[in-house]
Amino acid sequence: FHLKPGRISFMLRSRSKAINGLAAYENFYQFYNSRILLIDTAVNYEIPKKRIAIDYIIISRNPKIFIPAIARVFNVGTYIFDASNPLWKIGKWKKDCEELHLRFHSVPEQGAFVKVL
Repeated sequence: FHLKPGRISFMLRSRSKAINGLAAYENFYQFYNSRILLIDTAVNYEIPKKRIAIDYIIISRNPKIFIPAIARVFNVGTYIFDASNPLWKIGKWKKDCEELHLRFHSVPEQGAFVKVL
């Protein structure tokens, strides 16, 4: 439903199912060389022998998660907290990230996350 107003505005009639450079499997995405994980529900990952490298974790829809638990599973470049999460919870996640020296971006406070190529 996010794209439909844009298609109407630009009078586009056809939809494209494929985006060049994008591969997706469940909540894992790879866009060219960037690996992205979307967390939008409570998760419980098994701790691997070696942490999994992920460039970005997008946290959306107010899931019940704990940053220290996620950090034991993934080696994350940047955590991104979107605007669908309450500010009090983003504040808690930010505090956890700061204590663990992890990079993060809060969309409601800092605006859209932009990756500079």
